[in-house]
Amino acid sequence: MANTIKPVSLQGFKLVIAPKPPSFGMVPTEISGWAESTVISWKADAKTVEQAQGLGGEIAHFVKSYVQAGSLEITLMQTSDENDKLSLCHAAMLLDPNGGVVQILGKDILGTTMITMPTARIEAVADVEYGNKVGERKWVFKGPLTVHFAGGNYAQ
Repeated sequence: MANTIKPVSLQGFKLVIAPKPPSFGMVPTEISGWAESTVISWKADAKTVEQAQGLGGEIAHFVKSYVQAGSLEITLMQTSDENDKLSLCHAAMLLDPNGGVVQILGKDILGTTMITMPTARIEAVADVEYGNKVGERKWVFKGPLTVHFAGGNYAQ
C-alpha cells in the first residue's frame, strides 16, 4: 500500500531533491509547484518481514531486507519550474551512466512522517499533455528507501 500526501497537508511537507554528485549546474532544491491532486506518493517494492507457520501452529517472523527498493511519485503542475530541473536531471542520467542520481529527503514538518532515498533515479520523463486546463506532470523516482517512516500529522 502506498503512502500518500494530499494537498491539504502539503503545507507542512517539505521535499528536497539534491543531485549526487552535482551535475549540469543543478543544486539542492525544495520542490514546489504542486498539482491539485494527490501530489506525493511512495511505497516499498517488497515486504520487510515475512512469516512462516509450522505444523504445530508456531509462527516465526524473519526480516527479509533492511534496505528496501521503492518508488516515489510526485505530481507537479505543468507550469512548475521544477519540471525543468527534473528534465535536466533525467538528461544527465542519459548522457552519463553515473549522472542523474539524486538524494531525496521528504519530511512532514507538522508531524513525524519521513522518507529518504539516498540514490534515486528518475524512472521516466513525465508525460506531456496540453488542453484547455492546466495539466500535470508525474515524475517517478526509483531507489532504496533507507528511511520510510509513515508517522502521524499533528496539524489541526
